[in-house]
Amino acid sequence: MSPELFARIADAVTQLDHYFTEKENAAGKKGCHPYQKMTTCFRVLANGCAADSLDAELRMSKTTIIQSLKQFVRAVVHLFGPRYLRGPNSQDIERLLQVAESRGFPGMIGSIDCMHWV
Repeated sequence: MSPELFARIADAVTQLDHYFTEKENAAGKKGCHPYQKMTTCFRVLANGCAADSLDAELRMSKTTIIQSLKQFVRAVVHLFGPRYLRGPNSQDIERLLQVAESRGFPGMIGSIDCMHWV
């Protein structure tokens, strides 16, 4: 992922959800930086790793990682869902079917065999 895209997503999520802003605790110690929380979210989503496998590397508790992921997913769906998570329209389906047919996968829509095809 490009740094610009990461920053765009992180900044939009931080503006929407104040969970991601850096706060001080009662002792005056700063908590996790928003980019630190976003990085854990992207790693969990991209690699499918467990939250406790990242705690030592990114210096966050398992609970904070899980909470960050939940908040992040809600924010991303709210912010980007209407544009990027919409269902395909008839032109999208036609284009996908044509590309699939040209590559030897006729009628791939709905086939579980083609779900992870690159």
